[in-house]
Amino acid sequence: MPALGSGQTTGASTEHQREVVKFGPIIQNTPAPASYSTAGNQTYTPADVLGTVIVRNPNGGNRVDVLPTAALMVAAIPQCKVGDAVDCLIINGAAATNTVQITAGTGGALDPNQTAGSATIAAASSRYISIRITNATKGSEAYVFYC
Repeated sequence: MPALGSGQTTGASTEHQREVVKFGPIIQNTPAPASYSTAGNQTYTPADVLGTVIVRNPNGGNRVDVLPTAALMVAAIPQCKVGDAVDCLIINGAAATNTVQITAGTGGALDPNQTAGSATIAAASSRYISIRITNATKGSEAYVFYC
């Protein structure tokens, strides 16, 4: 067996010999977070979700906010296919007791093993959601979201 660093491999493919593995934080360039302070329910856009952070001030009341439709989400994801998933942090910036409940847009659904309460964000807290595409066929788009 050759010594390590001798330049010889033990059956490894030569196409992967020059790969570099980096350790440390993942750094990505994202748009400015979406930020809403409306006195009513809010419908999020695909750009809001793909931006990875939404800041929401429910402005004096409990709100029921809506994720984008499945058709809009599929259209916004390049070369979208079943199994593609997008994660997004939603921050409830309310200083009082006002909650934000997240619901699915048309063609979407909350995971059936979760209750609506699991999609409710208490004041001054946050929750990650994940939207997973379950059908990318035009006219039949669908997703499931998880909290």
